[in-house]
Amino acid sequence: MTSFDIIDTQIHVWEPDSAARPWDAAFAASRASFIKFGDAITIERALGAMDAVGVRRAYVTSFHLYHDISYALEAAERYPDRFAVVPHIELTEAEPKKLFAEYLSRPSIVALRISLMGKGDENIRKLHAGQFNPLLDAVASTGLPLMILASGNLSAIGWITERYPALQVIVDHLGMIQGPNRTPPEDRFSGIEDLLALARFPTVAVKATGVPTLSRQSYPYLDIWTGLRRVIDAFGAERVMWGSDFTRTRPLHTYADAINYLKYSDRLSESERRCLLSTTAEKLLGWSRCVP
Repeated sequence: MTSFDIIDTQIHVWEPDSAARPWDAAFAASRASFIKFGDAITIERALGAMDAVGVRRAYVTSFHLYHDISYALEAAERYPDRFAVVPHIELTEAEPKKLFAEYLSRPSIVALRISLMGKGDENIRKLHAGQFNPLLDAVASTGLPLMILASGNLSAIGWITERYPALQVIVDHLGMIQGPNRTPPEDRFSGIEDLLALARFPTVAVKATGVPTLSRQSYPYLDIWTGLRRVIDAFGAERVMWGSDFTRTRPLHTYADAINYLKYSDRLSESERRCLLSTTAEKLLGWSRCVP
């Protein structure tokens, strides 16, 4: 038993396709979709899975299966002590200020998320050309942390941080390309130097999400520790937070294994374990905001 509440910084929830809450057909059929990996992870199933492995709270990340975030919000509204929400924001969002005004009225929304992956290097070119500045300006004005998926293009996060030095940025997925949706490089920690270079920015933190997917071994995934230890040492455990992403990674390992490799590891001090599994997320993301 731990003496602190374990917090999972990334899960997804969804229902079976229905007329009441239809899926986006293109996403459901895409290579990136993980809904094909098994039964839908409904709110109730997510709670059951969390209870089974000792996770007290989880941040629900919205994703492209739906055209709105209503189901993620429903999780937090029904179980406010168990779920908070991180909406995924499209880079092409036409009215970010209007959208974020709505989000700021929801106390369960505690962070935002964007992805710079996909479309080759087109998104990176657009970023450097300033085409995403209106979106990023609006994000920065909210005061909410921004999670960024930029695996393979981590220098883009440095570019953003230099222009928005007050913005709390969180690097998704350890900054690494992960399976099962994408094929990791031969060197599973390729690009780690780019990640470590971001440690110089005090407002950059890291989500150690789905890290067992980088292992070539079975549980307890001892081969990931050389890379993971370097990240913890560079950023400090107070800037690294654990996420299972078990709803995506379940073809590769169980939810229990996704947490136990940290929970029972002798590679962490007790204070580091507490940071990764609980207090870093509490400090940097919070739980429920006060809304005027």
